[in-house]
Amino acid sequence: MGLMDHNRTWLFELRAAPGDCIAAFRDAMKGKSGFSLRKAEWHLTPARSEHGLPAMVATYEGRGGAASLATALYGRRAAETEAAAKGSQITFEIKRFDADAGLTACAMWLSLAGKQMVVFTPDAGFYRSYMNDVARKLAELDPEISATKA
Repeated sequence: MGLMDHNRTWLFELRAAPGDCIAAFRDAMKGKSGFSLRKAEWHLTPARSEHGLPAMVATYEGRGGAASLATALYGRRAAETEAAAKGSQITFEIKRFDADAGLTACAMWLSLAGKQMVVFTPDAGFYRSYMNDVARKLAELDPEISATKA
């Protein structure tokens, strides 16, 4: 995991149906349990790509679990960071589906992000954590997945 991975477009090609890929994204975005230090709250909205293929947008609603407790304990600066991050979005989109080969190509990227002090992406660690969870869920669908970050 690179420090700036949240600023890259993650590209995947795998043997899975588009609906299964969207479900993996949804499950990963909703999947952190209980007291995780990187737990966040996301609002998921189904969408369509410019080519009419399935997509989903996850909108960041703030920290959850142990992270929300830590925010309360660390005070104003942590609360300001979280507030600047709220409303950020991660988009997951099916780029193409080859039914004959059973291959789906999809992409994921931070499509909207708040900024602090002009250049810093607040709560970037949360985004990267969830993006890595999506990559793991997709790899469960196809262990021979092709994944790149551009």
